[in-house]
Amino acid sequence: MFENIRFDIIALTLFVGSFLFWRILSIHMVEIYAHVNCHKTNMESRLARENKANTLSLLECLQNSFPDCYPGHATPATTGAAAQRCDLSRQDRWFCQWTKFVLMAGLAWMYFTEGVTSYKAWQKANLDSDGASEDPGSQNDLNIAGWQVPPAWLFTSILNIVITGSQWEKLMSGITSTISLIERNTEQMLLFTTLAKQQRIEMWDGGNRSIVRGLLKVSQTECANKDAVDKCADDELLNYLPEGIKTLDLTSADELWSWWSLRQCIQVDFVDESTIMDYCCSISMLLLVAVVGSAGLDWLVHKNFLAPGLLLACFLCTCLVYIINRIFQACIDINALLDRDARVLLDAEEDLHRTHPHSPSNETLGVALTLRMIARKIELFDDKQQIFGIPITNRVRNGWVASMAFFLISYLWEAFKPMVDGMDLDDLEALAMNASTNPRFYTDMLGRMHIRLVP
Repeated sequence: MFENIRFDIIALTLFVGSFLFWRILSIHMVEIYAHVNCHKTNMESRLARENKANTLSLLECLQNSFPDCYPGHATPATTGAAAQRCDLSRQDRWFCQWTKFVLMAGLAWMYFTEGVTSYKAWQKANLDSDGASEDPGSQNDLNIAGWQVPPAWLFTSILNIVITGSQWEKLMSGITSTISLIERNTEQMLLFTTLAKQQRIEMWDGGNRSIVRGLLKVSQTECANKDAVDKCADDELLNYLPEGIKTLDLTSADELWSWWSLRQCIQVDFVDESTIMDYCCSISMLLLVAVVGSAGLDWLVHKNFLAPGLLLACFLCTCLVYIINRIFQACIDINALLDRDARVLLDAEEDLHRTHPHSPSNETLGVALTLRMIARKIELFDDKQQIFGIPITNRVRNGWVASMAFFLISYLWEAFKPMVDGMDLDDLEALAMNASTNPRFYTDMLGRMHIRLVP
């Protein structure tokens, strides 16, 4: 009976989890995109009322010069439109499809090995309770690879496998497409950061410098300019900004407020992807916990590393850990760029005081106070990329990795503990010598572990 429950939990976790989580994600995508679109419209209207035409024209020039960073998408009105909005790269599409195929193959393996046995045991228990000696429908069973499979059970099993695989692919497509949008927002933020005259591109890390160089190269229309972008020094990259885009001097009051208005407008554009990313991480973590629980239940039943349910659960855990790590990295990248703006403002204030060391004018003092005010506001109230209300940094990601590693080591120790009990130093030395000389050591070890762990 426990084996039947265990099999049902694994199949139900994957079926309900993939279907339910995709429905939740798609519905929230429709609601969030519609809500944020209203905020974008209100922001543009406010800028127009405040006569911020230069800010709007600069944003329009960025969108026209870098269309890959600012793709135009219609706001989805239905869950089907939300699914079609998932713009996947070749690598993400390959990941979603192959994980779906492996998931379906693993479920088929489980259904036709453990599922048939569970169904037969349940059927026999019902017959015994009814006092019947033979199921009249067993004469219509199909013979598949030596298994006598009832047609109705075969149909429902195939249907469950297909639906689970399809919903899993949709869920992974929605999550990976959201990650791609956040990575695209990082490129938009990089372009915005280059507009400040006081920024120091040569102080950036190599990855960001390479991204900016690649974006500027794509924006050039002449081949000679493309080659020049490749060969120029880092501090000369701003000379190759597209026509119509100029750098903003943050020591000038008008250009400083234009820079600040443009930053607010860009952050409003980030709100939808930022909120959906929070849902994606929550869904991935909940699904990871459910799969890990199913794997633990499978281990309690079989005590076998090669059990179909345990292998499938390990594969899915690996996929989900990869997804969560990508989510964390995308959040870390964009938060690092947001933090850089405060430093750019402080550099502008330093340039301002260096230019007017003695008897600064009232206008200069006003610009210095404005720079300090905006930098303080960014440090205290900036809209960072958060998950569960916690801004994501390298420390948060490293803490999550450390906790997962600790859990894995504890789990493996409990698994190998029966085998290493009673071993002394001589046994360990003999084991190391055997591992280095015997080519069949690892296969023999798996067989011994199976004998020792199975009661």
